[in-house]
Amino acid sequence: MARAGKLTEDGIGVTVNTVTPGYVATEMVEFTRRVFAERKVKVEVEFSWGATEAKAAEGLVERAANLGRALAGGLRALMPRQPMIGEVRGRGLAIGIELVRDQATREPVPVTTAAKVIYRAWQLGAVLFYVGLRGNVLELTPPLTLSDAEAEQGVAIIDQALTDVGRGLVADADVAPFMMW
Repeated sequence: MARAGKLTEDGIGVTVNTVTPGYVATEMVEFTRRVFAERKVKVEVEFSWGATEAKAAEGLVERAANLGRALAGGLRALMPRQPMIGEVRGRGLAIGIELVRDQATREPVPVTTAAKVIYRAWQLGAVLFYVGLRGNVLELTPPLTLSDAEAEQGVAIIDQALTDVGRGLVADADVAPFMMW
């Protein structure tokens, strides 16, 4: 079940969204009511229930699952020619690509290598993030409205970025200003 909320303070809107059943949005509403009450401000609350059901009706949830499987499959297909890919994992359109020095040992690449892949992908038109305890996992979280063609283009961009970084075409100086931000 999803909630969408709107709290207004003299025309200033605060939106509360959650897919957690109830308590997160409720706590936020109660906290906001308390803060507004202390300031003697009128609070207007509106909620609409069923946002998840609406998205499901549009087929986006099912499409995300199917497209996520296809996207992860396309990324896994890169593994034989991209030795930096140790594993592709995730659910739906939330996908992680673990970058390694060696596929057999699965030793993580340095965070600067992940940053170089992200920087090169950005130059080519894709936005990725690095996550994980060692900063060696690329996180892909495209929108639910991603088309099949855009997914294929994303795989091609990641393939090219990995190739270019592997060939040394992205320098440490290129990514230094963006490290760990």
